[in-house]
Amino acid sequence: MKKIIGLIGLISLINLIGHIPCEASLADAYTHFSLGVIYDQEGKIKEAIEEYKQADKIQTDAVIKSSLAIDYFTVGNLSQAKKYAQEAIALDTTCTEAHFILGKIYFGQKQYAQAFKEFIRVVELDPANDVAHYFLGSINTQRKNYPEAIKSYTKAIELAPGFPLSYLELSDVYIRLKMYTQAIAILEKAISLMPLDSGIYWTLAALYEENANILKAKIFYQKGLIFDPNNLDIRRRLILLHLADDELEPAIAHLKFVLENDPKDVKSHFLLGLAYEKTREFKLAIAEFEKVIKVSQRFKEAYIRLSYLYSVVEEYDLAIKTTRYCLKLEPKNAKLYLLSGMLYNEKEQYRLAISAFKKAVKLDPKDETAYFHLGVAYDNNKMWDKAIESFYKCIELNPQNANTYNYIGYLYAEQGINLEKAIELIKKALELKPDNGAYIDSLGWAYYQSGRLDEALVEMEKAYELVNDDPVICEHLGDVYYAKSMKEKAVELWNKSKELGNQDAQFLEKLRKNFVK
Repeated sequence: MKKIIGLIGLISLINLIGHIPCEASLADAYTHFSLGVIYDQEGKIKEAIEEYKQADKIQTDAVIKSSLAIDYFTVGNLSQAKKYAQEAIALDTTCTEAHFILGKIYFGQKQYAQAFKEFIRVVELDPANDVAHYFLGSINTQRKNYPEAIKSYTKAIELAPGFPLSYLELSDVYIRLKMYTQAIAILEKAISLMPLDSGIYWTLAALYEENANILKAKIFYQKGLIFDPNNLDIRRRLILLHLADDELEPAIAHLKFVLENDPKDVKSHFLLGLAYEKTREFKLAIAEFEKVIKVSQRFKEAYIRLSYLYSVVEEYDLAIKTTRYCLKLEPKNAKLYLLSGMLYNEKEQYRLAISAFKKAVKLDPKDETAYFHLGVAYDNNKMWDKAIESFYKCIELNPQNANTYNYIGYLYAEQGINLEKAIELIKKALELKPDNGAYIDSLGWAYYQSGRLDEALVEMEKAYELVNDDPVICEHLGDVYYAKSMKEKAVELWNKSKELGNQDAQFLEKLRKNFVK
């Protein structure tokens, strides 16, 4: 605008300063102004200012003053920039450059009302000024006048399609309005202008994530990492998406990278533990959770995972100790009492198990699992009436719980009581799960206990066909063969039961009496 004065500028300047009687003064004003333009073009702003000031001393002119305003703004002297811009406008209200500089000063000082007036004046004088439209969009966004902001940014893009900030700001408005499809469309255009800007990829990824297009979200997060591979926040976002989709290998790779660069990131250690747990690398999972509690002793979920994993690797004492600590942190957590009871069951500490399960059902009376395990603990402690009571409570909570029907039926069959009821209950379990080998074995055993050997044999052989590596099923089928005088087959099944680990005292005595090695 002011960089090259040209012949027309020279004539205008001469006309404006024509009242000066001395020709030398006119020539001097023009010389200083021209030198100022040249210095501006060379980037020598301070020298340009000095020349414009000399010109301003000789002649009062809006063009000179707006040039001073622009250069003072450039070097950060806003008070002088504002002074000269206002003086330029006082001389010429149509001085676009002066209005523009004033608008930028007010905008930077967050005086949005004054800035708005100046930029409105700019676009009145110069409707093709894309930057003024951009600033109007920013001010309307500050005012939350989003429809007008959209109009301004859209106009800025129309006038200057190569200016990327207009796209970014317009997409931000669409995001605020939750118009995610429009925001995505605008940002995808911005990528062609700023292909190396990782921020655009990540904003797009977040929008796709918000729009439930997880596949595209992951793609754009990955593209962003190409330009900024050390951005741990984006890797953390990707980790959550991969874990949600059970994509464990990439999740673990990103977690390792994050922890190499931020070894004190407790949450990432926890998530890596969860990932290892899912890949059944239990010792690695334990190691990660132990790192978590070393840093944060009140990270309750890490203790809970450790309690469970210690039990998985059969470190029951550690599991019990950890669960006790968890209960200090969460004394009203029914699930912790449930886990505690299950651990005591494994340690054959049945009274402690019963106590834990009772606390679990007291805290959560609708937890069928707790009632079921309470019944098992009562059974192990030979408190059969209490066991049956707990099992029926479990069925009351969930009439579709096949396991409980089977357990009660088998409990009756094992004791040789209520055998018809046992058969009825086990058949109910089989209605729910007809191909369950353990349930079929229970039915066969109830028939066996009832003396219905032919029916028992049919069910037992069916159970063995489904599950031929269970020591109890092998023993039961052997018993049926023995009762039907098929001793050779009985001995074969008993031996297999023993090989599979059956060390029950009564079973071993049975083998001894029948001279089975």
